[in-house]
Amino acid sequence: MKNCLIITTNFPPTGGIGVQRVTKITKYLPDHGINPIIVTVPSYSSKRSTKDISMLEELSKDLEIHRPFFIDYRKFFPGDISKFVDRFFFPDKYKLWCHFAFKTIKKIALEKEIDAIFITVKSFSLLSLVKPLKEKFGIPVIVDFRDPFSFNFYNADKPQKIKDKMIALEKEAFENADIITTVTPFISNRYKEIYPNANIHTITNGFDTKDFPIVSDVRDIHDLKEFSIGYSGTFSKMAPIDVIINAIIKIYEEHDISIKLNIATPIASEVIKKKHPKLFEYGLINHLGFLPHKESISRLYHNQLLLFMLINDKKTEGVYSGKIFEYFNIPRPVLFLNRKGSSLSELIEVTKKGYTVDINDQKEITTTLLDLYHSWKNKKMQYDPDPDKISEFSYKNITKKVSELINNSIKNNQYEEANNEN
Repeated sequence: MKNCLIITTNFPPTGGIGVQRVTKITKYLPDHGINPIIVTVPSYSSKRSTKDISMLEELSKDLEIHRPFFIDYRKFFPGDISKFVDRFFFPDKYKLWCHFAFKTIKKIALEKEIDAIFITVKSFSLLSLVKPLKEKFGIPVIVDFRDPFSFNFYNADKPQKIKDKMIALEKEAFENADIITTVTPFISNRYKEIYPNANIHTITNGFDTKDFPIVSDVRDIHDLKEFSIGYSGTFSKMAPIDVIINAIIKIYEEHDISIKLNIATPIASEVIKKKHPKLFEYGLINHLGFLPHKESISRLYHNQLLLFMLINDKKTEGVYSGKIFEYFNIPRPVLFLNRKGSSLSELIEVTKKGYTVDINDQKEITTTLLDLYHSWKNKKMQYDPDPDKISEFSYKNITKKVSELINNSIKNNQYEEANNEN
């Protein structure tokens, strides 16, 4: 068994889609001869983080988890004060945690041999660990980008001084990392243009087949008594749910047809009700609150249609949300609101998983929903996904790719060390 240190700021019992990737990779790495050792933040440290103990229970009881000291100042300071304090922590609040993480890693290395390091970057402060870890231990360092850094559109309005610091930190990480992985071809291709000498690979997000009900227990799409749309997760300006709610209300008022929205979300029902009171008045919503991961997946099977939405904007170009891959493994079509021809739209088309509609075309959204309702009502709702293409995104297969990168980097490092000694 090779020991691979996994460094992340997102790990159970913190819940939500953001911990899926690192949790599932950790879960399946031992199947490929790699023993993961986790270095992450304390579970008490983050502000208002949703807890999902079931995610932690999936992992081996023998898994070694280290949680160096960290306190999120946002837990104690009001919003304006927190924003002021943010200015002293580039690139983000985890800068201070990296100091304690490095000290912990040195202690771990004194007790056992570490063969490789895998840093999954949701928090860009972790990039500051790449160079010192490489210099200190001389072992392969793999940096896993869940989002781009220097060309992230969220950073487009940053002052040039900050942008220069971002580029410098990113460049340092790319120069010292043995392997770079990203979650989408779009991000990989952009980084290949910027850093042509970097060893860059695309490792998408995925789904874990063990999170899903037994297929024989799943009802046929035409056997469900009412037509409903399932959605799991949060929503925001980047993923606006208003467009589908407006369509549901319009269909009810103009056609006397009930299409219910079944939503599992940590966002309070009062927030939705304040903006869309008619949705509740007409009984067109079933607000489930936050659900543990497996339960939220199970609830999606009670719908004829699964909803996923992203604004049609440069900020979402090339985005592959982890949620969409779980939708792929549910025997229900996906209604994707974004734009036809986008990266994710093409992925939905390749897997034959559903329909893409222009999120800015309210009329098309309403018409599509009506057409789908009538095809279901007449027992003619067609759905013929490609199981072989979908299976490529199982976390077992994805972790196999990750393990191959780790094992090959270890072998190459050992070969270089042997040559240096000779």
